[in-house]
Amino acid sequence: MPGPKFTHNSDIHARLVVKNALLNQKNNMNDIILPACTYTEPQVASVGLNEVQLKKKGSKYETYTKFFDKCDRASCESEKGIYKVYCKEGTDEILGATLVGGPAGDLLGQITQAMTLKIGLGKIGDVIFPYPTFSESFGHMANY
Repeated sequence: MPGPKFTHNSDIHARLVVKNALLNQKNNMNDIILPACTYTEPQVASVGLNEVQLKKKGSKYETYTKFFDKCDRASCESEKGIYKVYCKEGTDEILGATLVGGPAGDLLGQITQAMTLKIGLGKIGDVIFPYPTFSESFGHMANY
């Protein structure tokens, strides 16, 4: 099986194989947007391309950064960390994200969902997030 050895990678491959075989669909395994998380202290999570990969490819991109010291929920819980979302230059198309700290693994789902559904960072900024939460940081990124 191609790709990282994550349970969720095996799951999506199995589901696509079944859909292709039994429902005559044409899902391409190369189209999978696969999130990854390491449940260490702090948590480290990523999806899509990171800065090193983007630079290596020669991609033109913009980085949106949110430090935890600017997130009220993180301040309340004395959490340290950073979120970075990489968008194609001049657009809000999300190319990838790296999150370190707090509930990074849980939060990565929002970005993975946006990438899968082709929702740009700007649309995330239109969402009303409960306050104070870690997830509101993505809304802040989109509105700056």
